[in-house]
Amino acid sequence: MKYLTLVILSLFLTTLLIPVSAEGDFQYSYINIDKMTIGLVNNNMSIRVDYTLDNPIKLLILLLGKNDLKTKLVKVVNYEDVHFKAVELDHAELEVDNAVIDYGDGALWLPEHQFSATTPLLTVQTPQSILKYPTTNCIPNGVGYFRVTP
Repeated sequence: MKYLTLVILSLFLTTLLIPVSAEGDFQYSYINIDKMTIGLVNNNMSIRVDYTLDNPIKLLILLLGKNDLKTKLVKVVNYEDVHFKAVELDHAELEVDNAVIDYGDGALWLPEHQFSATTPLLTVQTPQSILKYPTTNCIPNGVGYFRVTP
């Protein structure tokens, strides 16, 4: 029993030491990014990250919890003030505070942003448009949109 615990702990520690893969791999540590979707409505920003995890990691997450996965996802999206709405073994939903600039006249702006991993597809949805960026690690040039009233 002691050896089983030692093996599980060493596997977990090994995953913490795995470096970030080269750009274009769609991988950050043990997280393989499938796609990212950003939703923008008024001052609210939500991000959904769809991913696959290496099979041994799934077992470790089930046994030891999701704290390391959450930490890595925060690094992937590379935003401060992140709050998790859901974290599953295949996707996570996050909300980001203070990412959008409100000009006060109904115009809003999401500035250019760099992620820590490349995604095969980044979709940015605003009330007025849907933008798609294939194979990217950034939001180039930022995104402008308008406030909607209920």
